[in-house]
Amino acid sequence: MKIPHAISSRITSGGFTLAETVLSATIASSALITALSLMVSGVSATKDSHREIASVLLARRVAGEIQRQADRKNASLHVQVYDVAQQPVAKTDNSGWSEADYTKGAAQFQASYLVSWQLTPPAANEPQVAAVKITVETPASATRENRHSYTYATLLQ
Repeated sequence: MKIPHAISSRITSGGFTLAETVLSATIASSALITALSLMVSGVSATKDSHREIASVLLARRVAGEIQRQADRKNASLHVQVYDVAQQPVAKTDNSGWSEADYTKGAAQFQASYLVSWQLTPPAANEPQVAAVKITVETPASATRENRHSYTYATLLQ
């Protein structure tokens, strides 16, 4: 059996045509783009999870501090600024902190978290139970509109 010249030269050359090369490059690049987009969304989810875990830990820490306080009748709003290591760097009663800093962001403190809490004093019929609302906002250096905010409420005895 005799093979036509056009087919025999293609079989012996062993190369790919331009169309085959372009098609394989297109398939490979679309798979790579899909994999990269999944990585980006995974990193974003990890950052969100880290922020949420840190805010829960700070809220629990503040609730514990309030629990240890003897005076639970002070219903004013309290704000505390924490750094990346979750160490306090400023409070509302600190002379270096103001309400304007809270709204604009606490960049001068190089802080990561703003924790605010407000205590609802015990009711007359439940003198041993007080409610507290704790809000954790991050990043502290951002303006109020650009922060992620997590709010928690609990009862203290």
